Amino acid sequence: MLGMAPGGEFRAAVQESMKQPHCHVVLGDRQVGITLRRAFDALGPWMKLKLLWTLLFDFKPITKEQVEEMKKSDFLEKMFLEMAGELPELVRILVDERDMYLAKSIWSVTGMPHYTKLQSSSVIRDDGPVGDYVDVVRQRTILGNAENNVYDETQSPDLFNVNSSSTSLIPACCPYWPSPSVLPRVVVAVVGIGHVSGIKKHWSSAESIDLNVLTTLLEPPLSWKIFKWSFRALLMSAFFGVGYGIAKGSYRLGSFLWVSLH
Repeated sequence: MLGMAPGGEFRAAVQESMKQPHCHVVLGDRQVGITLRRAFDALGPWMKLKLLWTLLFDFKPITKEQVEEMKKSDFLEKMFLEMAGELPELVRILVDERDMYLAKSIWSVTGMPHYTKLQSSSVIRDDGPVGDYVDVVRQRTILGNAENNVYDETQSPDLFNVNSSSTSLIPACCPYWPSPSVLPRVVVAVVGIGHVSGIKKHWSSAESIDLNVLTTLLEPPLSWKIFKWSFRALLMSAFFGVGYGIAKGSYRLGSFLWVSLH
């Protein structure tokens, strides 16, 4: 409608990254299936029906002016507050949790977990010029042994998974990919504008964020289980009722035609 494909900014980011030498793309957002499952399970049965009704019948077209207005941070905060008033659990899982997940993902990819370990072991000193140190360690990347830096896909299929704070999960896809000792890394994070403020908010505490907690599927409430089985029973009853009605009507019609013909 607006001439913009959903996710176009992310496709553009990937295309630009492919133009840069030794640039690697890491998908750092939570899987959409987990996000939707957690969001749906967190809602009660009536809130689920309300959300479904809104998605089906309360959809309004978006204008270019509204898109430009959404780029303003104060407008986004106001919109999230309004949503939180109606569906607080939905906003918490779709927005707040993903802000935390993205913050931890970006923090992990930068190499900060290993960097903090080196700092604590006094391998890296804070009294020296940071710029000189970065230049030195980055020059080491072009001196590495290419044979030792080749990524073997048979070793682990989940090396792009950033669910762990270990930077060893980042594959050495090319000979010049910086090892965990080459820090800090240059990372360009491309995220939705609605997540920028949340990522900044959680950045200082990113080290303590547990991604396993954010990816665990929630146990649906008892009320939803009762509603789900009641709804299934209702559908089954309706199915058998309609089937019985059709069979009975067909029998009567067949009997009537048989009597009429004979």
